[in-house]
Amino acid sequence: MKTIGFFGDSFISEYANAHSEEHGYDTYIKQLSSSKDLEVVHLGIKGSSIWDTYLLQLKPFIDANNIPDVTIISWTTNGRIFHRKHRHIHLLSSFFGEALSDASIKDAASKFYSYLYDEEKEKLEYISFLQYLDNNVFANWPTDKKVIHLWSFGALNNPSTMLDFSTTRPAIEYPHRWTNGAEVRPPLFSFGKNLFLKSMGAMKKAVEAGKIPDIQGLPAPTHAEPNHFENIEDNATAARTLMHVLDNYESSKLYNF
Repeated sequence: MKTIGFFGDSFISEYANAHSEEHGYDTYIKQLSSSKDLEVVHLGIKGSSIWDTYLLQLKPFIDANNIPDVTIISWTTNGRIFHRKHRHIHLLSSFFGEALSDASIKDAASKFYSYLYDEEKEKLEYISFLQYLDNNVFANWPTDKKVIHLWSFGALNNPSTMLDFSTTRPAIEYPHRWTNGAEVRPPLFSFGKNLFLKSMGAMKKAVEAGKIPDIQGLPAPTHAEPNHFENIEDNATAARTLMHVLDNYESSKLYNF
């Protein structure tokens, strides 16, 4: 094995950043790639959708017949909008924050979520696309290449349930069971739970105050830590988990931790 690619959203997007360098710790991405002496050929895109993960991130490697020796994918949640230029469109970024710098795109996205978005249809489309990828893309994956499927969040229907995930695992649902490639559970979200507990605490207060579905009343979850992992321990745990999967890799196997 010589190369490794990380595909997905913000949970899998940073090899290092100012926070990790200032505080002297390695991200789980750096630990994993360094321990296996693998060249990182791709990192995920913050705020991106599953459509972005495949069409703009992974498919170019497939089309060029240049698939990494190890492909690690973190499948994000449903409900994000695909755009080839503005790759950070989701419910929160469409209403506040500076992730969407184009005012026209931000206005269009917020109006879409307000007047056109249908959750039932979106979930069915989301699941259908994952099934398509499993049966038509990963079913034809080169046998000498490894692919590991991660989840960013799983499928959390209510933002307030994020606070209880560590003790009520049934709150986390999984929209698909991968049959081609290895699958890892629980979601990456659970490895870096403390950062989300901080921002979700504020969100829960907003929920209790009746500000849902008034998304503009929710606090923006922001922090400087890479990949939503705030310390050495979180990164080390995630790195050890993925090292174990790589060392004991079996396609179609579900690895529960």
